[in-house]
Amino acid sequence: MMSAIVNKQIEPLRSEQISFLNRINEPNNDQSKIITRKKSRQLKIEYYVVPVVVFIVTLIVIVIICIRQPNSSSKIITIKDVNDNEQYKETNPEMRKKQDFIRKMTQDAWNAYVKYGWTHDTIRPLTNQSLDQTFGPGMGLTIVSSMSTLWMMNLKEEFQMGRDWIENELNFNKLHREIDVQDAVNFYIGGLLSCYALTGSVDEMFVNKSRHIADRLDPVYRSPTGLPYWKIRPADGLASYSTPFLSAVGGQHLEYEYLYRITGNGTYRDRIQRIRSFLELMPKQSGLYMHQINVESGRWHSSTTTLSMVGRSFYNYLLRSFIQSNGEDFSAWNMFVDAIDAIEQTKMFINSSDTGLLYIRPYNLNLRYKRYPKYMNFESCSLGAMFALAANQLSNSSTLSSTSSLHLNDLTLKEKYWNLSLQLTRTCTEHANQTLSGFAPNRFYFDTDEFDDVNLNDSGRHVLL
Repeated sequence: MMSAIVNKQIEPLRSEQISFLNRINEPNNDQSKIITRKKSRQLKIEYYVVPVVVFIVTLIVIVIICIRQPNSSSKIITIKDVNDNEQYKETNPEMRKKQDFIRKMTQDAWNAYVKYGWTHDTIRPLTNQSLDQTFGPGMGLTIVSSMSTLWMMNLKEEFQMGRDWIENELNFNKLHREIDVQDAVNFYIGGLLSCYALTGSVDEMFVNKSRHIADRLDPVYRSPTGLPYWKIRPADGLASYSTPFLSAVGGQHLEYEYLYRITGNGTYRDRIQRIRSFLELMPKQSGLYMHQINVESGRWHSSTTTLSMVGRSFYNYLLRSFIQSNGEDFSAWNMFVDAIDAIEQTKMFINSSDTGLLYIRPYNLNLRYKRYPKYMNFESCSLGAMFALAANQLSNSSTLSSTSSLHLNDLTLKEKYWNLSLQLTRTCTEHANQTLSGFAPNRFYFDTDEFDDVNLNDSGRHVLL
C-alpha cells in the first residue's frame, strides 16, 4: 500500500552517522519425498493470538489499486471503480461464488469482533474472550488493521463503523502501556495510510491520525545514533530498550516515506534516512547484518544473522523501498543485493543431503555451524515471495546491472532470485503436506548428513496463525 512514486533519487543523510561511526572501534540433486516417521502424529495447532478479521483475503483481492488499461488514455482503475461499476466485476460464476463466500466469512468475523471484543486487540476464537497483549483495551488494533480489507471487499457499513471509531476515539495520548514501536508504525500508521490511499487520497482524517501517532513516537528517534529505541510509552513519551531487533530498526521506511510525501514534513524522511545511512555504514563482518543492535553505542548487540521474524522485515523493506521509489532508490537496492550475497556466501542457504530441499538457517559468527542448531523458522517461508518480487524487479528494470554495486548481469541475479523463491516455497509446501492439519510447523529441523528432514521437537509442533 505504500507504493507512491517519487521523482528523484533519495540520497541518505550521512554526515552525522559518519562522524559517530568514526568514534567506534571496529572490531542439486534430484529431490525426493520427505521421509516421514513410521507412526503418524497428529499436529496440534495452538490457536493463540488471532487477528480476527485480517485473514484469507487472497482470493478476493483480485484488483490492483492502479491498473492502466491498454489502448486507453492512461485511465486509472481504482478499487472504488470496481466496487461501484458492474463492468469491472468478476463474471466467472465460480470465482464470484468464492468471492462471496470469503466476503461472508469476513463479515462474520467482523460481527463477532464487534460483539465480543470491540476496541480490544483481538479475541480468542474458541471462547470469544478479548485478548490484549499488544496495545491494550480501547486501542482498536483489529479495527485499524481491518480497514483496508473491509474497503477492498466493499463492506461499506463495516468500513464506516471503523472509520467513525478511528476519528472519534483513537488517541495515543491516553496510551500508558509500553508498546513496540515497529508495531505502531506498521499496524497503525501503515493501516491508516493504506486507507487514505485506497479511498482516493481525499480523506485527510487518516493522514491527521497518522501524523498524531508519528509525532507521539518522536522520542524513540532521539538516540545518539538516530536509530530508534525498541519501546515507548506514548502517553508520557518515555522511550526504552536500547537493543532492538534488526526488523524493528529497519522495518519502518515505507510508512514514513509515504507520510513525508503526502505531508511534506521532512521530519519523517529524516528519521528513516538517518537509520538507513547508519546501517549502511556500520562495520559488517563478512558483509552480514546481525539481528540485534545497541542504538546508543551504535554497535551490534548480537553475533547472529537470521532471516526469521526478527530479521526478515529489514531485507523486505530494502526491496520494497526500491519499488516504492519507482526504481530510483539505489541505496536500498544495493544494500539488498549485497546483504543477500553475503548470506549466500556464508552458506546460510543449504540443501538437505537427504531430500535436496533448500533451507535458510541462522548463522552465528562465533559458533559458525559446528554446534549451531540446524533449523528453519516458518516465518522464513515468506522469503519465497520476497525473492520472486526481487526477480520481477530485474525483469522490469534495464539499468540495475550498471547501477548495482555488484555489477552483475541482470539475468544472473534474476535467475538466482527465482531459484531461491521456488526452492524455499517448495520446502515450506512439502513440510505442510506432511502434517495431518496441512499447516507447516512453526520450526522444522533438518540434517545435512543422515536424518530425516521432518524432525520436530516440542518447540516446533505448533504454528501461530
